[in-house]
Amino acid sequence: MNTARSMNTALRITAFAAMLAAAFGVAYGVGNAVDPVMADPRPAKHEPAPTASPEPSHGMSH
Repeated sequence: MNTARSMNTALRITAFAAMLAAAFGVAYGVGNAVDPVMADPRPAKHEPAPTASPEPSHGMSH
């Protein structure tokens, strides 16, 4: 009788794993089918890094 119980448990675990995979598959498919909120986001604004000035404008002189 112990063999039947372990097979039942194995069947339940297999069914759970299959349903979980199916749920993730459906979610993946729906995610690909639905357009993103921002279809064409603006590119990031790139500015050059500030350069060091030849002379300090405000600083402590030693």
